[in-house]
Amino acid sequence: MTAQASGRSVGGYRLVRTLGAGGMGTVHEAVDGEGRHVAIKLLHPHIGADPQARRRLAREVALLHRVRDAGVARVLDAEVEDAEAFVVTELVEGPTLEEDVARDGPFDAEELSVLAHGLADALRSIHAVGVVHRDLKPGNVMMSDTGPVVIDFGIAQVADDARLTQTGMVTGTPGYLDPEIIAGAEPGPACDWWGWAAVLVFAATGRPPFGRGPTDAVLARVATGQVDTAGLPAGTARALTAALAARPGDRLGPDDVLAALDGRPGSAELTRVLAAAPRVPGHAAPGDPEEWRTRALPDVAGAGPATRTLGAAEAATAPVYPPGVPPVPRREDGPRRPVEQPTWPGGAPVEPQVRPGQVGPAARWAPPERWAPPAHDTHPQEWAPEGPPVAPRWAVPPRRRSLLVGVVGLGVAAIATSYPGVFLLVAAVALVLTATAGWAGRSRRTARLRRGPRPGDDARMLAGVPWHLLRGLLSVVPGLVLGLLTGAAAWWVGISAGDPRLTPPLVLWGAAAAALGVAWLTPTTLPAREGARAAVDVLTPTAGFRALLAVLVLVVVVAVAAVVLLAPPSPTWAPLPEPAWPR
Repeated sequence: MTAQASGRSVGGYRLVRTLGAGGMGTVHEAVDGEGRHVAIKLLHPHIGADPQARRRLAREVALLHRVRDAGVARVLDAEVEDAEAFVVTELVEGPTLEEDVARDGPFDAEELSVLAHGLADALRSIHAVGVVHRDLKPGNVMMSDTGPVVIDFGIAQVADDARLTQTGMVTGTPGYLDPEIIAGAEPGPACDWWGWAAVLVFAATGRPPFGRGPTDAVLARVATGQVDTAGLPAGTARALTAALAARPGDRLGPDDVLAALDGRPGSAELTRVLAAAPRVPGHAAPGDPEEWRTRALPDVAGAGPATRTLGAAEAATAPVYPPGVPPVPRREDGPRRPVEQPTWPGGAPVEPQVRPGQVGPAARWAPPERWAPPAHDTHPQEWAPEGPPVAPRWAVPPRRRSLLVGVVGLGVAAIATSYPGVFLLVAAVALVLTATAGWAGRSRRTARLRRGPRPGDDARMLAGVPWHLLRGLLSVVPGLVLGLLTGAAAWWVGISAGDPRLTPPLVLWGAAAAALGVAWLTPTTLPAREGARAAVDVLTPTAGFRALLAVLVLVVVVAVAAVVLLAPPSPTWAPLPEPAWPR
């Protein structure tokens, strides 16, 4: 926090320090008139300046006042009419879920179940009064001594409504934002449950649920359901992956997800999802009652194991650990969370290890009548990805081919040594066509990221060619103008120099190369560059083809250079009029 901001008063609250900042505003720790420490979010001016956003914010705050749940940061005060709008909530002590995982590593099975139930209860209490969070992510979950607490409820949607009105863009965190919202659907409870499942994947693995990388790549994995669940138990991985399906109708409900995490029987849909895991000889699979054994459960306080026999209903999902099954991969460095060890049939249980000074699970809230599901997979990981999923090829923009494009550009500019008029027309048409291809590719990629791949994507892209052609023409006009001015200036300087070595063909070649380079690198010509890269990938799919093309073009360039230097041709400007040469 800056010195100027520290100690400043806003609406009767004295700001103490900055806690964080985001797309909605800046969060400060503050002190009210009675000396209580609170969290105050100063919203960005564009929210306070929008009358519709202020009305929506007032409604959300009024609804949030009715929520009384330990998992929700209570709203204490708000000012929506003043130019400096703000919302005051209780100050939750503790790290965010993101910080907690970074410090202590992924959650074990019991901790994950506790987290899932705590967040689910918070969501249900909020949805009951008609509020949707829509930006549930690890940074919006505080890990307090009493359990997880969700912050920024309701306000996220208000801020986004204001931004959507002004920019037409949908905001959110890639990998935690429901793909239906990206596609333009109205926010509802379903989008929060999707984000809830994504947060649980992060907590269980310590990795973003859909990997890292460019936003387009992450959204592509979201659209195609490529969830990074490597290292998770088969049942947990299957349930969370099903809950993160791109289409709402294909998603596993939160009650079934909780049942899978708790090791309880669920609906027929949960049974189907769990049964989808491939069978491996020697390993138990969901739905095999004869495989269940008696296993020891560690005492929640770490005092020792307690043994119970699993009944038939419990055996529907509880797995068994044969000897040799590796544990869930954990970080080798830094502190670790307590991990429940496997129990071998007929053997003694292994007591859980707890870090010195760690607060045991009993200190946190836990749902009644539950036991911790296993922390180890009952299946080898042939079915699970070894790392972050790879984005499908269609979702990644074409790679740059700077060297090849430069060589081809030099070869195209060689046309100007003999036919400068033809060169100008060819360059202009090529830029427009490649820009059209670039816009068409963008359109198809964006549609697939929003809705997922569909059979008619190519047909819809072709149907939009007239619109893409218009956009391509408009996008290359600035580059063409700048290129023509640069080329004309270079040509005029070269001819005016009076150097006999600078023959008209050589000067035209240099001027054409300069003009083409400026037009190509103009920022508005980016779609043309993308279209050219896509064309290169199609025409030369392998490195060998690209190398061959580069060699052929270089041979042409060398041959043209030899002709220009040894026997300069007389340039023909047709079909354009010949310009006046300087004297």
